[in-house]
Amino acid sequence: MKLLEQQISSLQGITLHTIPTTKYKTNTVVLRLKAPLQKEDVSYRALLPYVLQSGTKKLTTATKIRQYLEELYGAGLSVDVGKKGDYHIISFYVEVVNEKYLQDNTPLFEEALSLLSDVLFQPYTKNGVFSSRVVENEKRSLIQRIQAIYDDKMRYANERLLQEMCKEEVYSLSAYGEKEDIQKIDANALYAYYEKVLQENEIDIYVAGDIEESRCKELVKEYFPLASREKTSSISEPSNEVVEKEIIEE
Repeated sequence: MKLLEQQISSLQGITLHTIPTTKYKTNTVVLRLKAPLQKEDVSYRALLPYVLQSGTKKLTTATKIRQYLEELYGAGLSVDVGKKGDYHIISFYVEVVNEKYLQDNTPLFEEALSLLSDVLFQPYTKNGVFSSRVVENEKRSLIQRIQAIYDDKMRYANERLLQEMCKEEVYSLSAYGEKEDIQKIDANALYAYYEKVLQENEIDIYVAGDIEESRCKELVKEYFPLASREKTSSISEPSNEVVEKEIIEE
C-alpha cells in the first residue's frame, strides 16, 4: 500500500503539513500546540482546549458552534490532549466536506480554517478573561474524564504502569492533569496561561484532502498570523536502568 506523502512548509510561526489525496470526499485540518511536559502546567494544558472550543467572540456558546457546524454541511470540531515522548500535545480537529462535491460555491475549507482561527485567537471572554462559568463547567467535565480512567481498570493499570515505570521522568505525568491541580485553576490564571501558549508553543497545522498546497499556504497565512518561535526541546533524558517491580492495588 502506498503511503500518503506530505509537503512541509515553514510559515511565519507555523509549520504547515499538506497531505494531498483524492481518496476522501472531506478535508481534514488538525492544529497541534506542542510544549514540553511539565508538572506545573500539565493541568492547565489539559483544560485549555475544552474551554477554547466552548465559544468564540462570534459564536458565544458551544450550542452556537454546533449549529454553525451543521450549516457547514455537518462539519465536525473536536479537541484532544496527549503525550508524545516528553511533549504535551493539544490538538484541534476540523473535518468538512470537500466543496468540489457541492453544487453551490460555499467555500467550506476556508470557513473551516476561519472557525479554527476564531477558536484559537478569538475565544469567548468576559471582562478580558475566560468566562468563570465556562471554566468551572469544563473543570467538572475534565475531572469526570479523569475519574473515568479510574473506573476503567485496564486504562487505570496502564496509567499506573507509566507512573511507576517512569517515576523520575516527566512521561509519568498524565496528559489529563491532576484532579487536585485542576480544582485550583481559575479563569484569570487559565487566560494568562493561554496567552503564554500563543507566544511560546510550537504550532503545526496538518491538512489532508483534495486541495492545492498553494491555496493552503495562502489561507493559513491569512487566518493564522503568528510571530516566529523557536523549536521546543526535550527536558529530560530517559533512564536506561531496568528495575523489576510488582505493585498490587485493591
